[in-house]
Amino acid sequence: PSCVQFCPADGVKIRLAHEPVFRANTQPISALVTTQKPDVLLEAEYPSGERLIWLFDAKYRIRDDDGVDDCVPDDAINQMHRYRDALVYNHDTNGLHSHSRPVYGAFALYPGYYPQSPFNADLNPYHAAVRKIGIGAFPLVPGQVAGGDEGNAWLRAFLADNLGGGEYRTPANADRIYLQDSARIPATGMRQTH
Repeated sequence: PSCVQFCPADGVKIRLAHEPVFRANTQPISALVTTQKPDVLLEAEYPSGERLIWLFDAKYRIRDDDGVDDCVPDDAINQMHRYRDALVYNHDTNGLHSHSRPVYGAFALYPGYYPQSPFNADLNPYHAAVRKIGIGAFPLVPGQVAGGDEGNAWLRAFLADNLGGGEYRTPANADRIYLQDSARIPATGMRQTH
């Protein structure tokens, strides 16, 4: 897989990897049951040392149900659940082997047409799922510019919110991500702390 790294001025290090392969023997992230190969891995290392991962997978079709909105096919959303849940981060802490889930979100990218701006992201049919569970999709149409709206504004706003920047120029901070609904969903009967 090819990889590109960015180091913006606020100290966050961003790595994009194209088609990384995760198997049972890859380290420190592995896929225990079957090999996983998402299209794009975005890893952010924050100044605090936290490393967080988001996965993106390109889909070249929309759901064919004669609906009003352009939506990604259901199997694409199911695949995002699989990507997020199949990958395990293996680490040793004080001589004890443990593992955790390194993926904070998995999103399909598909050719849906919507008039997008950073201020109407709630019109994305997957907006609630992106915020609540970290699974969803972002419609992208390259070259889409209609009335000043761009075909990638919702994805850009999501990235700015999570990697620093955005409408209010907030600095990159991993703690903001830990406070999001999608990162705070514990297993039934348990609580999470950081």
